[in-house]
Amino acid sequence: MLLPASIRTYAQGILVLWTPTRGVPLGPESLRQGNVQPLALANARTAPYGVAAEAVLARVNLPVAVKQVTAENVGQSYHFAHSGAAAAAFVALSQVQQQGGSQWRVPAHWYAPIVQQGGLLGANATAQRFYDFLFGLGPNGPGGWLAEVFEQRSLAFTFTGLVIGSVLYSLPFVLQPLKNAFSAIDSQQLDMAAVAGARPRDRFFSLVLPQCREGYASAAILGFAHTLGEFGVVLMIGGSLSGETRVASVALYEHVEAGDYVSAHRLAAVLLGLSLLLLWGLFRWQRRRPNLGAMP
Repeated sequence: MLLPASIRTYAQGILVLWTPTRGVPLGPESLRQGNVQPLALANARTAPYGVAAEAVLARVNLPVAVKQVTAENVGQSYHFAHSGAAAAAFVALSQVQQQGGSQWRVPAHWYAPIVQQGGLLGANATAQRFYDFLFGLGPNGPGGWLAEVFEQRSLAFTFTGLVIGSVLYSLPFVLQPLKNAFSAIDSQQLDMAAVAGARPRDRFFSLVLPQCREGYASAAILGFAHTLGEFGVVLMIGGSLSGETRVASVALYEHVEAGDYVSAHRLAAVLLGLSLLLLWGLFRWQRRRPNLGAMP
């Protein structure tokens, strides 16, 4: 059962009418005159952006003769316009704010607020910790305090927050090769250097770091390869803001969601090939250097 007191809004959508073609006049008058068609919009039965788009069309008295293309979701609506299947589409501002073309930002009072909310289904300690973590990324939590260092309001849905979250999530894949590399160092070398008067800092840079440089390289490759295909943490923290937080794994998901399987297959092939290439290079390097930090 949903706990009413736990319901909190963490994002609010902005509806825009967009076309990839530059210089196209979009607005109430162009809709009323039927100059923009076919027109793509999300299914109002399943998508809040579809409900908002229908409210806008009812307000401008869209002619019955105007052709409409109904998409399963706002992602597919964007794909219809981007591919040319529709002249324009009602989409989220976050999808097109860094892209070219023409757009009309629909006045916010023309449609009901499009909000994304989170809540707890019953009292569960694990769920409560996850809930606190998510909202802690906002302006009123620890994430907001850290965001002030980078002169931002919040870490949520920002590239900075995306990088921090990815680094933390990939730490186990980075630490294990480093641990193996450190363990392979002969402790007698460190003891002899200490007897000779070398300070801890000197011992680290003169003995430890040179012997562990392969371990650092291994850790960097594994961390990058793991982050490259990460989806859940990336989508949860960064969302999918065009030109800012839309990474390859999220773009792949959106291609599938929009039914653009050709683009999805191409992107999946590139990611798979790059991952295999990185791992092949790492294994080949490890065979040549037996003291290299081992795979976790």
